[in-house]
Amino acid sequence: LILYIIAIFLKLIPSSDKFYKLDTKFLTPRKTMKIGYYGGFILNIIVSIMFIIVITKIISELPEHLPIMRSSMAGTIIMIIILFLIDAILYLIGQFGLIDYLFKLDNNFHAPGFRTAARVLLISIILSILVIIPLIGSIIIFITITLVIAAWMLIYEESNKQLNTIK
Repeated sequence: LILYIIAIFLKLIPSSDKFYKLDTKFLTPRKTMKIGYYGGFILNIIVSIMFIIVITKIISELPEHLPIMRSSMAGTIIMIIILFLIDAILYLIGQFGLIDYLFKLDNNFHAPGFRTAARVLLISIILSILVIIPLIGSIIIFITITLVIAAWMLIYEESNKQLNTIK
């Protein structure tokens, strides 16, 4: 998780800012990555704090006020679920921005590793939708995680290749 945060916020997004300064066709992936990743990260922190507060309140008030608590907490729990869904959508927007960014990098530098990584990330997004299917969900989760790790390894390798050609 820490490496993922470093990769996104300290490497990927700043690199999209630099490429945008060189070529305006990087504007869309830059914007979608910023909206998705920054917005999703901030909302994730808010939702996590709300979730911890609700769980703490539920645990502290059990069992004496359970019927009263259920009705008063229902709205908060629904809000947390809605915010979590918005967070997931923002993350998805960030992922599609990343995929677009990788395709644009491939077009600019003729770097097939970026294109392959974009396709692998797209497949992982599609597969993650199948997680809701009983029995195969756990297998799909493993495959999806493996694909995402493979995509980031491809991005790393292709970035090193491109940097070595520049030097």
